Amino acid sequence: MELPEILSKLDAGAAEHDLATFNAKEPYDVLVVGGGPAGAAAAIYAARKGIRTGIAAERLAGSCWTPWASRISFR
Repeated sequence: MELPEILSKLDAGAAEHDLATFNAKEPYDVLVVGGGPAGAAAAIYAARKGIRTGIAAERLAGSCWTPWASRISFR
């Protein structure tokens, strides 16, 4: 298989599709910026209250997430 054949199989409309999918979603009620312990806790508490919550973070809660992650129940 040559490069032109591979490139012809790529989805050229992926960016437009992703943008349409993103725009079709409901906005968040709250957006937590940061995934440290405080950010993770804020997102969890907001979600538990039924608030539509988004979190923007590279990682979630760093090293403290693992020990208590198994005890969290999302409803």
